[in-house]
Amino acid sequence: MDRRRAPLAGAKHIELHGRLVEGAALDRPAIETVLQIAGGSVQGLHPLLAAPFDADVRTMLSGV
Repeated sequence: MDRRRAPLAGAKHIELHGRLVEGAALDRPAIETVLQIAGGSVQGLHPLLAAPFDADVRTMLSGV
């Protein structure tokens, strides 16, 4: 019996960047993050996610 399983998610290219935002107050620092996915797919959650997709997600975390 073969116990290998297919991966849940995959992508041709993934990048995650983070940096402290310049000018943020020292007592309330802010972090900006950027996630870029090219040719990504997620299996088993929803048919739309199973087809290859590209994504560019930007977030700002403040007061951490």
